[in-house]
Amino acid sequence: VIDKKGIETVLADLRARGEKY
Repeated sequence: VIDKKGIETVLADLRARGEKY
């Protein structure tokens, strides 16, 4: 299970790569 902070970290990483999810 991914906690909220984990999800935010993943989203931040994707945004840093220029991907939107």
